Amino acid sequence: MRLFEVFPYAEWRAGQREIARSVYEAVSEGRIELVEYPTGAGKTVAVLIGALEAALEAGKVVLYLARTKSQAQAPFRELRRLIRRGARIRLSFFRNKREMCALRGAELLEYEEFLSQCKFLRERGLCKHYERALRVSPRAAELLMAHSPTPLDFIESCKRAGLCPYEVARALARRADVIIGTYRYLFDEKTRESFLPPLGLELGDVVVVIDEAHNLPGGLSEIYSASVSEATVRAARREVREYLRGPELEALARMLASLQAYMRKAKRARSPVLSPHDFVAHVAMPPEAEELVNKVLVAKYLREGTMKSHVLRVYSLVRSVYGRSEGYVLYAEREDSSARLCHRCVLPAPTSSKLFEAVHACVMMSGTLPPSDYLALMLGLPRERVSELRLPSPFPADNRLVVVSRDVTTRYSERTECMFRRLAEYVSAVYEASPPGVVLAVFPSYDLMKSVRPYLSAEGVVVERQDTKIEDVERAVRSLGKSLVLAVAGGKVVEGVEFTREGRSLVKAVVVVGMPYPEPDVPTKFLEDVLSIKLGSRERAWDMTFLVPAVTRVRQAAGRAIRSRGDRAVIVVLDRRFEDKRVAELSPDLSQSAIVVDDLGGLVRAIRAFYEKT
Repeated sequence: MRLFEVFPYAEWRAGQREIARSVYEAVSEGRIELVEYPTGAGKTVAVLIGALEAALEAGKVVLYLARTKSQAQAPFRELRRLIRRGARIRLSFFRNKREMCALRGAELLEYEEFLSQCKFLRERGLCKHYERALRVSPRAAELLMAHSPTPLDFIESCKRAGLCPYEVARALARRADVIIGTYRYLFDEKTRESFLPPLGLELGDVVVVIDEAHNLPGGLSEIYSASVSEATVRAARREVREYLRGPELEALARMLASLQAYMRKAKRARSPVLSPHDFVAHVAMPPEAEELVNKVLVAKYLREGTMKSHVLRVYSLVRSVYGRSEGYVLYAEREDSSARLCHRCVLPAPTSSKLFEAVHACVMMSGTLPPSDYLALMLGLPRERVSELRLPSPFPADNRLVVVSRDVTTRYSERTECMFRRLAEYVSAVYEASPPGVVLAVFPSYDLMKSVRPYLSAEGVVVERQDTKIEDVERAVRSLGKSLVLAVAGGKVVEGVEFTREGRSLVKAVVVVGMPYPEPDVPTKFLEDVLSIKLGSRERAWDMTFLVPAVTRVRQAAGRAIRSRGDRAVIVVLDRRFEDKRVAELSPDLSQSAIVVDDLGGLVRAIRAFYEKT
């Protein structure tokens, strides 16, 4: 195995060779391999070696999918190390196409608006960056990639040269052995159809590697969902009157008027859950709707220089309801006197199953991978092709203290000011008992964080908000010797920020402030109903809807602390529900070593005793 011989480090760590060989065999046999190994233990390079070796032998291309910019850094870095050691690997890199755009203002557009504007400018010869990129030689494109230490450097180098980064990356991808991209490049139909065929690739030609695969069900739900507000529908009606005339105006105006009437009716309905069949019967989408919407977009660009459009957002919602039903819920969110219509994908399996069946092989990896039956259920994995490798942590067990406090909880029936104050006392006490560094407090929701925040006594508090940028959090932490970072389970900070310095973790404690069960909102309850029918068990449906995602979030938060053999950290779970038997079965890595305390004093004593051993 040629790539096994150019391993880019002095020696293989525990578990890495086993992962590489298992992935190699799985890809060679066309299987879907689930790999769990802690973050920081070296699974990325091991998976890449195994997947690439088998793909090269079979004449396939590795498509490595990462959800966020920070997650895409690791494969890029490891591939460059392999190349420096002599591996002849050709690489290409993609991010969200809008993020790669060299034109000013692209970031202000919604993704579909951007795609429409990009296509229009290319077809009309109005994008100079695109035109220049088409004339770039393969050698020049390779040099741009070779001289870029990070993916962002590659994108910025292309922009400085007046080139479209996406088109330069596409030129590289035509000859690439491995392509790094986002989830959309495979799972979004419109993106996939404009991406793979021009490269001469079909689904059967690719070996898919999915990083942080615990995020995939939620990520696909976001990609496949659409929503629109009454205010947007009203603005869309004004837009079509401004840009269309005659029969064309009448056709789109009828669709928008019928949608507005339907939304008024939905506001008065007893149940927020609506019938897609009733929607189709009341909202008239003309056969030429897409063509008419494109005419509005072109007219708007020619007059205003942008395709930011209300009518496109409305059409996306209507098209979604007309085109998909299985695994979706249509419902109305009521806000004061207005409403928002949502078509939410709660079960991606009916859509994604076809993709997993068609690809040559797939590797799904994470430090906190949910059970295989959960992934198969939510994503539609063909069970007969699924294999898994779950390895224990290579880090010393006594480098981590896990404590569960049984005298607090975030159960809805017990959310009182007294409980919020008690939770804040625990968080503050952990902060005070921990050495300099980062104490990461992870909440189930922004609302609960806001309820606890006023009672915290700690200094150096950094708060994640819904519009927070990862860079801002990292900058704030670097400026403080000791900080308390308030984050939300499954949010940007827990999933995207690396609190490290020179390979060592800065996180000294992680406090999970309550079991982060998904909110029991309309789509979550609808999913529970769907799974109850599918599984024939209400209890199993509850576990799949609420318990598995909650435990996965706890494990993901805990995993932020230990990144190397020299790291030491405390993990505190502030919720008695973590003692539940089913929770323990899903989190043996935490539950088996956890100590339980009954009061604040017991927690502080345990933390101090742990750090006194350091």
